[in-house]
Amino acid sequence: MSNGELLDRLATGDEDAARMFESAYKTGLLRHLHSRGVPPQDRSDLLQEVFLAAFQQIRARSFKGLSSVNTWLTGILNHKIVDYWENQRRTQIETGSEGKVPAAEAEGGGKPDRDDLIAAWQMLDRLPEDHRRILLLHETEGWNTEEIAARLGMRPGTVGRKLCEARRLLSLQPRL
Repeated sequence: MSNGELLDRLATGDEDAARMFESAYKTGLLRHLHSRGVPPQDRSDLLQEVFLAAFQQIRARSFKGLSSVNTWLTGILNHKIVDYWENQRRTQIETGSEGKVPAAEAEGGGKPDRDDLIAAWQMLDRLPEDHRRILLLHETEGWNTEEIAARLGMRPGTVGRKLCEARRLLSLQPRL
């Protein structure tokens, strides 16, 4: 079944389509949560929030397909992660546990700074669409140039060049 057909079925509230959709994207999103240092006990809740938000947008027909479904879901997830870490920070302040290092940080996962995440997304938004898609597939999904080329219908050399250009463009952009 194509993504278009799956999205159409989701828009009608089809439960089987919802299960297929979650199954198709769950592993990659969980991997992304792990890479952002979200503790294992909180990953499932965040993932459900992402799917709920996605299903609501699909039913409202507000997903326009300007990016891949995976990139769109990762964007939703990144916003949820920012909110998650902000809530964690507030909880630490309210409970007076600011000086304690969370387990994820102690294990080297680290907690991303909210302002850094926002600045990173703003910088990514300024990249040309192809460059942004290639960079995100490489960095967040761990795809190599051949996999990206096959997925996007490009030559591997073109993908490699655009990946280098994306990195160069990011390094030239002023920090916000």
